[in-house]
Amino acid sequence: MRKLASALLIALTLPLSTYAGDEKDAYSGRNFWYYDKTDRIKIFQSLMDSIEIDYALLPIKEDRLGINFQKLNAETLAFEESLTQEEDSFEQAKSNIRFIDRVKAYIAKFEDTHFAIGTTTPMPVIYTGLRFFEVGDKIVVSSLDAKLLAYNATRSSTPDFKKIAIGDELVKVDGKPVAKAIDELSSFIAASSKGFNRMLAVNGLGIRRYNFPNKNYVDFTFASGQT
Repeated sequence: MRKLASALLIALTLPLSTYAGDEKDAYSGRNFWYYDKTDRIKIFQSLMDSIEIDYALLPIKEDRLGINFQKLNAETLAFEESLTQEEDSFEQAKSNIRFIDRVKAYIAKFEDTHFAIGTTTPMPVIYTGLRFFEVGDKIVVSSLDAKLLAYNATRSSTPDFKKIAIGDELVKVDGKPVAKAIDELSSFIAASSKGFNRMLAVNGLGIRRYNFPNKNYVDFTFASGQT
């Protein structure tokens, strides 16, 4: 029984849930839904085949963006081949999420807003309680979730979340310049224009369903000196 519906022209749907059956096929785990190396390679190959056959914009993207489709595919498959198998269920769950992130990053290279990936089970949400917007050359707080920030204050060594205010300028994310953090998020976003990609990446600083971190918190540094 195939759990992957199909790799479509503009959308790829991947399963992310438990599997009750005993049969192991290219898109199922056994006790835990785990994309092992065989699964990952077959899913990528299916996607690549669909793009080559059905994606009418491929020649245009190759020409305008300088994409070497065959080289991109070879490097992508080689990387998947280099990864080790995970045995622990918790590590398998993290491996699944990282794999879906890699598929998103692969698709993002085509810079097409209408070419996206979805999962049958929604991905987890990273939500910091802060939302950001770009104003001129600055990234500023555009809204905040007072209830979540108050809860965070009970579980953090940060002196006072109440000092964070709308309009505060964000300058660093986990010690990195905010521009670098935005560039990292941009690589996962399929967008037809640089401006739209950047807007979504800026929004992703505060809330997103991709590029999952290895820790359960984020350090924001503001121009005011508040962290």
